[in-house]
Amino acid sequence: MNGQHGRFTSELPSATALGNLRLGTFSPQTAPRRLLSENLRLGTFSPQSAGSTLALGELGLGGWISVAGAGDSGFGKLLRTFAAGEYVVGSQSVGVGWLGGGVGMEREAPREVVRAACAAYGEDTVVDWAVAFLRGDVSGEDAYGSALPRLVALTGMDNPGGWKTPVDPVNYYWVRVWAARVFLYVWRDDVVDTLLIAANDPAWRVREHVAKITAQRELGQLVDALLPMLTHELPRVRAATVRAIGAAGEYEHAAALRPLLDDPDQSVRGAAHRAQTQLETCLDRPIP
Repeated sequence: MNGQHGRFTSELPSATALGNLRLGTFSPQTAPRRLLSENLRLGTFSPQSAGSTLALGELGLGGWISVAGAGDSGFGKLLRTFAAGEYVVGSQSVGVGWLGGGVGMEREAPREVVRAACAAYGEDTVVDWAVAFLRGDVSGEDAYGSALPRLVALTGMDNPGGWKTPVDPVNYYWVRVWAARVFLYVWRDDVVDTLLIAANDPAWRVREHVAKITAQRELGQLVDALLPMLTHELPRVRAATVRAIGAAGEYEHAAALRPLLDDPDQSVRGAAHRAQTQLETCLDRPIP
């Protein structure tokens, strides 16, 4: 990677070398747990003339650090182990890392996580695990117990959600969200039956994912089950449902789109107009 390397420590309080971060160190133990330089007190500086910006929040358990810059692309390698980690700032890098549980890490993209799981365990196994989580065949308690290795494989997170144990049951629905997300990247036709159940999930994030999958895979058999989401209070849910209708709907679904053409949210209105055009194109007939 084309970037500079530096070390950080939880023992030695020393200032960070501004500019290119060469040999820079910092101490997260020093109040108020921020980098020691006054110039960093607001949390930003430019480490390179290329324009990358290192934005720093509270350092310590649960803190965060990100590298971003206008025009940058890709993901940089960020904070590794908390006690004696290494950071890398690349001239063309963008990344986000978390300091939690003593470890900083860069999260992989969900697509890559699912691909890795499929390579390690096989597509059918990954699909079976996701179906079991999504249907609720595996309880939330078991998801963070005996089934945790499966959940880790599907999410790419050693501690999915980052919560302390025992996990509050109010967060168990995230297991179903992550399971549904898997089907954006791996597929088997019998998953449709599970998605028909998930379309009535009490968690809106799960239902939103069903809409996304419906749009991506053009699953016309799911459209009717999604129609109640057109009146959901969240614009993002309405928009996802509209896109699903545009991608997988039939002529008889066009009437359900009409009220959304005047939705108070601009993103929903735009999605509705595009969906109507998409239906007309796919069906090869005008929609009044």
